[in-house]
Amino acid sequence: MSQLRSMVHRLIGEAQDELFGKLMVVTDEGGVPSINWDNTVNQLSETKVGWSFLDDERNKFSAHKEWWLFEQLYQEQALREQFLDDDGLLKPGAGEAYQRHVEQFLELLLILIHLCAGQPSCATEILGLRWKNTANGGVQNVIIENRLVGLVGQYHKGYRSSGNIKIIH
Repeated sequence: MSQLRSMVHRLIGEAQDELFGKLMVVTDEGGVPSINWDNTVNQLSETKVGWSFLDDERNKFSAHKEWWLFEQLYQEQALREQFLDDDGLLKPGAGEAYQRHVEQFLELLLILIHLCAGQPSCATEILGLRWKNTANGGVQNVIIENRLVGLVGQYHKGYRSSGNIKIIH
């Protein structure tokens, strides 16, 4: 059991390094915009395509959700040098390298969800998780409530015959 616990701690550390060091590109936790989890609201009955708790006007964030990283790029000299050429254009290969870090982070997150989020899900359940509503997938099933993150998988067996998706609680 201690080996499993150690492995999970290593995976969490790796995921944090990817998220903060490679994706958000911050050197300390003070550089990350804060989230007021105590007052975060998630309107689960909203079905509009593209909707997530980030869009709810009651949720106040210290940084503009869509532009924070872009703003960091122009405020931090080291980031400009890493991603932009002398003309202010994206360096060749910089986007691909960033995307590789996105994929690495998502792989680590997938492993951690599989190991730590209750009963392991089937591939269709875990790969069908959505943090926002989509046109083809339906409503979000990564939910925020009472400072907790919930993953609500959908069970598809028998869907073709019944037409009903069963929610797993």
